[in-house]
Amino acid sequence: AHLRNVELRRARDGRLVGLAERATADESSVGLTFVERGPGVAGAWRLLAVTRHADVQPTLALAAGGAVHAAWVRQGSGIRYTTNRTGSWRVKVVAGGTGGESPSIALTGGGTPSVAFSVPLSRTSSAIRIASKTATGWVYRTVATGDVLAPSLKIDQWSKRHIVFVRRFGSAPGLYYATDRSGTWRTTRLTSATDVQSPRIVLDLARHVHVVYVRESATSSRVLHVTNASGAWRTTTASGSAGGASPEMTLDAGERPVIGYLAGRLFAAAPAWIASWTGAGWSRNPATDDVIAGRPGVAFDGPALNLLVLRPFADPIGSGELVHAVRAP
Repeated sequence: AHLRNVELRRARDGRLVGLAERATADESSVGLTFVERGPGVAGAWRLLAVTRHADVQPTLALAAGGAVHAAWVRQGSGIRYTTNRTGSWRVKVVAGGTGGESPSIALTGGGTPSVAFSVPLSRTSSAIRIASKTATGWVYRTVATGDVLAPSLKIDQWSKRHIVFVRRFGSAPGLYYATDRSGTWRTTRLTSATDVQSPRIVLDLARHVHVVYVRESATSSRVLHVTNASGAWRTTTASGSAGGASPEMTLDAGERPVIGYLAGRLFAAAPAWIASWTGAGWSRNPATDDVIAGRPGVAFDGPALNLLVLRPFADPIGSGELVHAVRAP
C-alpha cells in the first residue's frame, strides 16, 4: 500500500502527529495511518492507530491538551470522526454527512470539534455544512448551497467559525469566505475565477485570514495566497515558474504564511517546494529532490519547519514511504 494526502500538526508539548491515506496500486483506499513523533529532534516516530476501511480525505486537529481529533470520508457511507481523548479510539458517524466529501475539522479552545464538508442535494446541487459536536450528539447547519465544494474550516479563540469554499458554476462562481464572527453569517467572494481548486484556510492571532488555493487551467497550475492582514484583501502568487498544486499552509513565529506545495500540475507527483512570505514577497526553495505524491503536511516545531510527505516508489507500482523532512534555521 502507499499513502496519499498527508496532514501534520504540532501539539503544545512538542509532539508531531501525522495522518495519511493508504491505497493500493490501483488507487483503491485501504485505510488511514496515524503516526506520532516524540518532542524534540531526537524524538522517534511511532504508529498511533490505523483504520482498515475504504477511508479517504483525512483531516486532523490537535486539542490544547494534546488529544488527537480526525475526520474523513468512509467511501460509500459518509463522514466519520474519531478522537483518542478518552484514551481509546472510537469511530463515530457525523450527522448530516451521508454521501459527504472533503471534510475539514476544527476545534474550539476547549477541544470541541466541528467538521465542515460538502454533501450532494441533487445531481447539480450540493450543500456546505458544518456539523458541531454537542453533549447529545452532532448538530449541523448549512452555510451555502449550489455547485459548492472543497470547504476548509478554522475556529478562532472566541469560538467563531471561519470557512472557505469553492462555487464552480452558476451566476457567481469563485472562491468564497464565510464567517459568523459578527454574530451572524457573512460571506465574501475572494475571487471570481472559475478554475479554483484545493483552498486551505489559516487564522493568525489577530484573526486575520490567510487562504491558499490553486488555479488550474488546461495548460498550467499555480498556487495563490489571499489575506486580509493589511485591512483589505490582497492576492499574490506563491508558486514559481514550475507551477504549483496540492498546497498546505502554516504560519511562522512572526505570523507570516509558509506554504508547502508540489511544483507541478494538480494530481501529479512532483518535487515539494516551500514558499515563505518575507513581508515584501515570496521566497521559494525546494524541499525535496525527488517527486512527492499528494498534499504535504507542514508544521513548525519552534524555528524548525517540518514536512511529512509521501515519496512514491516506481516499482512495485503503487508502493511508497512516508518521509519526514526538517528545515532548520
